[in-house]
Amino acid sequence: MLRLPYLGATKDNEVCEYLLLKISPRSALIAIPHWVMNRTTLHRNDNFNLFLNNYFYDRKTSTKSLEGTVTPIESYHSGFGNLYKIQFEKTLEAHYLFSKMHKTIDFESSFLELIKDSLFLKNGIYVYVKHLIPFFSRILKISKSRYNSVKDMMLLDIHSHILAHIIQLETLYNALKSTSIELYQQVDLEKLREITQSEINKQLFEITFDSLDEIKKTKEERSELYSIRSYHVYLDAIKTLEERLYTNYNNLVILYSKFSA
Repeated sequence: MLRLPYLGATKDNEVCEYLLLKISPRSALIAIPHWVMNRTTLHRNDNFNLFLNNYFYDRKTSTKSLEGTVTPIESYHSGFGNLYKIQFEKTLEAHYLFSKMHKTIDFESSFLELIKDSLFLKNGIYVYVKHLIPFFSRILKISKSRYNSVKDMMLLDIHSHILAHIIQLETLYNALKSTSIELYQQVDLEKLREITQSEINKQLFEITFDSLDEIKKTKEERSELYSIRSYHVYLDAIKTLEERLYTNYNNLVILYSKFSA
């Protein structure tokens, strides 16, 4: 089977690509190659999520996270790049190597199902962001011109990028659904990864919106500041949908590898 990069993320939602080199019920060995577009340096005791839930747990319990604690392997020199051991928080309930994937699985149906679900999730993110625009206009106590500047340069830009990715996913889904050509001949995984990844920089949101008002001193002013920062509820909901998107992408990578093997 081809060894293709998956998407993973740290606890603070820093997303990167990694190669899965080895996995056991207690740990995984991963590499972050120098040649991938999205790379980061993991540190000892970081929490890292592999987003490979569905292939290690029954589908009904796939909301469980396949994550663990990072240990850099500093003395190991490898052509794969930086190596890390991920020690799982719990022993895998159903250890299940990719090479033992069920022989009767309908790969094409599964592939289409994952693309369709990703489209559904991206639409959910679009709705949340769409709600954020009027939310900020009601809550923020800043001039209209300043708000319009923030809206145009940040919120509407995010909004348009999500919409573009929805259109691309929809186009891909319709193309795959209506053709008899082998799926792997049509799918650009690099492009699919770009579509899958987040359009939202949470740190940029915090820098922009948490600093728009001065620190409040009175009870009423503190309450007002709390209302402004309640946008984090939206971002947390979006993050949940994004994590499901990353899991879908990784499952698509597995299926793609099987198709093109």
